[in-house]
This record gives sequence, structure tokens and C-alpha cells, in this order.
Amino acid sequence: MAELQGIMENNDFTVELTTTTNLNNKPDRTQIDNVLIENGYTLPLANNVAFSMVSGNGKYFFMKYLKDIDKFMYVKAQAV
Repeated sequence: MAELQGIMENNDFTVELTTTTNLNNKPDRTQIDNVLIENGYTLPLANNVAFSMVSGNGKYFFMKYLKDIDKFMYVKAQAV
């Protein structure tokens, strides 16, 4: 467990997906899937994953995929 803690403290695990598509404030499943495909991912995702997503119109989302229920959760971020 100490090795994992060291890895997490010393590495950046951030994955940021970008798209030229202009997403609305509440992207639907099709839009999210399209961003994943555009960035080279194969659907359906094999594991629970977390990532961020930036749209062409500058909107930023923190995403979480829950494999067991095949759903995405997200929060639209606001920079200050």
C-alpha cells in the first residue's frame, strides 16, 4: 500500500479529453460517447474511470463513469 501512496503522490493521473464540438451545459450520453470516440477510446468502457472533458466552446466537465450501472456522472466546472 505504501508503494501505491508513493505513486499517487508523485504522478499526475489526470486525463483531459478535448473536442471541437460545442457542448451544452448538460451533455447527453451520445455527446459524451462521441468525445470518447473522438479521443480514441473504445466503447463500452471496460472499467470505472474519471476524467475531465473540455468542449470547443470552453466548457469544462469533471466526468466519472460507473461501469456497474453503465452511467456517467458529471459536474460542470467554473473557473474563477
